[in-house]
Amino acid sequence: MDGVLERLAAEARDAAARLTAWRRTCANPVFHTILGLAAASALAFTSSMVTIVLFPFSLLLLLAAACKAGKPDKRLLHALVYPLAVSAVAAAPLLLSNRVGDASLLVFRVVAPAVFMALLVWSVGWMSLVEGLGRLGVPRQLTESLALLSFLVPRFAGQMLALLAARRARHLGSPGYREWWRLQATALGELLIRAMDSAHRLALAIEARTLASGNGAWGERSGCGARTGGGHPWLIYAASLLVIAASVAGYALGY
Repeated sequence: MDGVLERLAAEARDAAARLTAWRRTCANPVFHTILGLAAASALAFTSSMVTIVLFPFSLLLLLAAACKAGKPDKRLLHALVYPLAVSAVAAAPLLLSNRVGDASLLVFRVVAPAVFMALLVWSVGWMSLVEGLGRLGVPRQLTESLALLSFLVPRFAGQMLALLAARRARHLGSPGYREWWRLQATALGELLIRAMDSAHRLALAIEARTLASGNGAWGERSGCGARTGGGHPWLIYAASLLVIAASVAGYALGY
C-alpha cells in the first residue's frame, strides 16, 4: 500500500511541476477558458446519449492539440485515477441496487470532465486558464490562489513522500494493519500543518514583493511570457464546441 501511495504522490508532484507557470499557446486565453469550462460543465451535468457518443471525438481533437503543443505527459493522465476511484465508490450503491445505467452515467459525469480538463490544461497550460479567469473579471484573490496552487501541489506531494519515507524508516519490518492506519493519519495531520505554514509564508513573501507593483491586473500584462509550442487553438475550440453542441442537441431532441 505504501508503494502505491508513494507512486501516486510522485506522479502528482511531477505532473504538477511540469505544468507550473507556463502557457502553451499565445492565443487569447479567454476563449480557451470560457469554452473549456462550458464544455466541462456540460459533461458534468449531461444525461444525453448524443454527448456521450460524441465525447470520444472531442477527446481526439484535444489529444491532437496536446500533441501539437508537446507530447502529453502520461503522469498527468495517471492522475485521473483519483476521480475514477471517487466515482466508483459513489456509484457502488447504485450497482448494488442493479441500477447499472445510473451508475455508469455517474462515473461518466465525474471522469469525463476530469479527462477533458486534463487534456485542456496540457494543451494550453494551467496559467493560461488562470489568466483567462482573471481577464473575465474573477476576483484577483481567487485567481492568485489558483496560480499558487500549481506551485504548492508539487511541494505538498514532495513533503508527503518525505514523511512516508521517514516513518517507514522508523519501523523495522512491516507495521500491523492498525499501526499502518495510525501512521497514515498522523502523517496526514503533520502534512496539513506543514502545508498551512508553507502557504502562509509564501503568501507573505508574494505580498511583500507586490506591494509596490500595483494591482497586477491580468489585462495589463502582455506578451507570451514563458509560453512554449506553436499551438493549434482551433482544435481546442472545435473540441469544446463539439461537446457544447452535442449537449444542446441532446437536450433539444430529448435524448
